[in-house]
Amino acid sequence: MYKAQQFIEQQYSRKYATEVIKDWLLEENLTPEWDEMYLEWLSKDFGYEPKNQRLSDWKSKLLETDSTNDFIAEVLSVVLANPAGIQLQAVLPQCSRLITSTEDDIEKMTIVAEFLCLFQYEPVYTSYKGGTKGYRFLKPLVKLPEDIVNLVNNTQYLPPMVMKPEPIKNNRVSWATKSESIFLNNNHHDLEVDTQFLDIMNSTPMALDEHMLNWNESSEDTLKVTKSKGITNMLRGFDKFYFIYRFDARERSYASGYQLSPMGDDYRKAQLNLHKQEIITDEIL
Repeated sequence: MYKAQQFIEQQYSRKYATEVIKDWLLEENLTPEWDEMYLEWLSKDFGYEPKNQRLSDWKSKLLETDSTNDFIAEVLSVVLANPAGIQLQAVLPQCSRLITSTEDDIEKMTIVAEFLCLFQYEPVYTSYKGGTKGYRFLKPLVKLPEDIVNLVNNTQYLPPMVMKPEPIKNNRVSWATKSESIFLNNNHHDLEVDTQFLDIMNSTPMALDEHMLNWNESSEDTLKVTKSKGITNMLRGFDKFYFIYRFDARERSYASGYQLSPMGDDYRKAQLNLHKQEIITDEIL
């Protein structure tokens, strides 16, 4: 069951897709040319000492660890894993963890932003402003192999787990699966939380309602319908599955899920049953 869970997460996880793209960039030797260009750019005199020092420190760290190719491939893989485009604001915090020449979060994101500004002039991606608020988006131009394109197009919110989750021990749970937990990551507070409640909810096995499998969803969002149908068809091959619950900043509990969820719309709620079913009667026990 563990291998089945890992395989499912690989099929739907964008994190896994970015790892595949990074490996492809490195294997195809697409980064050495960019490596040279980036290091040369880092060596320029920008006439502004704080920037010169920031980039000089970062260049020294890259050369010291021989990680220029890795850095370039990892940042670009985040962009290339979003064929429809990704907001710049989403890329900066995601990639700033790669910057090891400073502890300042603003400087880290600035270094990533400067890198992204440099590479938009190469045939890697283009940038544009979109949406009502005029956010900056990055849209890939690199042509990926068909198998990676299919993997990227298949990424979505992870479906329910098909193996019973492990008990929660602290606020940084690491499951036996590929990704770390997303629901108790100290994102909102460091208060104590009722992990016993989460364990009960997480370990409650669910099943698909056989009658609802005969009814198609009526929605104008065809992409959502298609992906939800795909998740449902996949789960039909398993006897039971589990939803992962988390607390928000106000310690309200939510089930993590999108295509299928006990907290979704009426159609999605109707798709679910408890795995252990009992007939409701008017008998008093």
